[in-house]
Amino acid sequence: MRRSLFLLAVTLLAACTTTSSTPTESAKPVVRSTAGDPSAQALGDVRVIMYQTKQDLMMVLVNESNADRKTERGRLNLALGDSDRAYKVLTDQQMSTLIASLENRGFSNVADAFLTEDSVYLTRASGDIPRFQGVVVVERDGIRRKVLGMRALNESDTGGHQRYKQFVDFKTLVTLKFQATSNAEAPIGGVIMPASPAR
Repeated sequence: MRRSLFLLAVTLLAACTTTSSTPTESAKPVVRSTAGDPSAQALGDVRVIMYQTKQDLMMVLVNESNADRKTERGRLNLALGDSDRAYKVLTDQQMSTLIASLENRGFSNVADAFLTEDSVYLTRASGDIPRFQGVVVVERDGIRRKVLGMRALNESDTGGHQRYKQFVDFKTLVTLKFQATSNAEAPIGGVIMPASPAR
């Protein structure tokens, strides 16, 4: 009798162990939505500006989903308040590629906050600033960062030469993207003006 009870207990214990080892719902892999993943979110409002004192050259690039493009006041803001200045419009993917290229070359590592008084760097008056050659500005959702193009103090200023070289790299990336983009938008009226076909 005792042997029968012992065998029954062992059998029940084995059955419980087998049941608990079967996969349950909580053990299954969980598939999470990428909706909250920052990499899957929209780019936001981005503007990239390059100004160089030589030839008083200004280049402005904005992404197509930029909210400021929806109103005339916003478009004027994108054009730095100049109703005669057209800026160029990149797709969000093109802008993401440009930002990634700047970051790969260390833009965030050397950029400083763009302050109110820094607006002079985007005007012809900046030509009077010693050693100043230009500036690259990246604006994301209203936060602006700048890298100044300042010539080295002298031949032995290796740090100055390195910083200026970085500026030239950033300037080149922005210039190439600007030149390769055909869609220009007028701030007044918001008219997209594609480049004329070659004849």
